[in-house]
Amino acid sequence: MKSIGKMIRAYRLQKQLSIAVLAETVGVPEQTLIKWEKGRAVPDSNHMQKLTDALDIPTAAWVDLTLRKLRLQNRILLVSGIALLLALLLLLGGIGTYARQMRERMEYVLFGGFGSLSDNYVVDVSMTELIATPERYHGVKVRLTAVGNLDFEGNYISASTEAWENHTNDRIWIELGEQLAPHGERLRRYNGEYVIIEGVFNMHDKGHFNMFQGALHDVTRYDLDDASLYDNCRVQYHEESRLYSYAVYDDRENVMISGENLEQYPTTDYVGMGVIGVSLPSPEDVSTDKTVYCNVESGEISEPFLHVIDAHEGYVMYVTEKQGQYSVVVQDIFDVQAYSEAYLLENFNPDAKYPISCSGISAGGDAEIVYKSGENEQEKTLTVHLP
Repeated sequence: MKSIGKMIRAYRLQKQLSIAVLAETVGVPEQTLIKWEKGRAVPDSNHMQKLTDALDIPTAAWVDLTLRKLRLQNRILLVSGIALLLALLLLLGGIGTYARQMRERMEYVLFGGFGSLSDNYVVDVSMTELIATPERYHGVKVRLTAVGNLDFEGNYISASTEAWENHTNDRIWIELGEQLAPHGERLRRYNGEYVIIEGVFNMHDKGHFNMFQGALHDVTRYDLDDASLYDNCRVQYHEESRLYSYAVYDDRENVMISGENLEQYPTTDYVGMGVIGVSLPSPEDVSTDKTVYCNVESGEISEPFLHVIDAHEGYVMYVTEKQGQYSVVVQDIFDVQAYSEAYLLENFNPDAKYPISCSGISAGGDAEIVYKSGENEQEKTLTVHLP
């Protein structure tokens, strides 16, 4: 079931709109739109209508989402009522340990287990909450941000980079689900990075040699988080001039790149491995945005890229044209000699409405590109690979 945030993001990507462009169209700050897409806030009715108009969201999509939400809420109320009754019996001493076990099983069925609602209900928590009140989240599918570590018998998450470096005891064991497990080698690149992780919490499983404060089983999400973006890239809006300025700082607080007197909000993106991208929107055409990437750890600054589709883990995908022939290029952001691969776009139509888009990058590094071909704007699909 798609949440409102996921639906907004899906339709935005389908129309190939940046967060900055859509935020300006709807009339909200970029950070507000980010919160909507991540499910941290919900747009009001006025902004809902503006989003519907800007993204051409059909009424049927909103109706379907509302009905699904109502069905989920009714189911949660029903099972929560049963769990409350069992808890009351436990409090009165009526069925003792059996009541506690039954309540835990109810919570597991409701929130995290047996395929019932595990894909539909995720609770946002912190490492502190999981460790301090594990009984509250036992059997629940949770989502949190932490520092990841995948290393054979050392699969765990830590609360911070300092905790990860010092191997402190406030760690949680993790087990990748069947979809992510084959890509463990690739995901090891995130060791020491902040990741967003989703899995079912088990307070009784202490992991390898009982060294951990619980475990996350069946991890279905293990993505880079954009926490570093807000520490190293700062954008300011000036009320008097109605213009923007920005600056990207390295880890020693030195300015790497900056800009001012911008009429549009510069789009910022954390692409992992200490790399931040800044796109400067073109007033004429969003497809001609110029993007520059900064490695805030090493101090490297990339060449400017035009027609960027996406970037991830130090690699960028963009469109090039040579003698009327278009291609998608996957390249190492800072060293074209290290890696560069071109994929031909057959009869690509750059004049079509929303001519090219990317549906996302899988854990294995594959990205599905959808583009318009020919005068009839036939949709074609191309799979490219990021090493």
